[in-house]
Amino acid sequence: MKDNEYKCAMCGGIFKKGWTDEEAMEECKENFGEEMAMAEDNEIVCDDCYQKIRPQEHPHEVLMALQEFFKDRN
Repeated sequence: MKDNEYKCAMCGGIFKKGWTDEEAMEECKENFGEEMAMAEDNEIVCDDCYQKIRPQEHPHEVLMALQEFFKDRN
């Protein structure tokens, strides 16, 4: 893979980055909080897959993911 590409963790497709890593990290922080965004085991998804899991559309699933994330870290 090239430096400006990534592999989607959901569909496995290879895509060109549409924005900087810093911009993507800021969105992740906004959606999931600083600690979860900075975790070493986070994944990147493409825009099509992101639309399927949008935090604003699935607040219960986000809450469950946050609880699972922090359960293993406390």
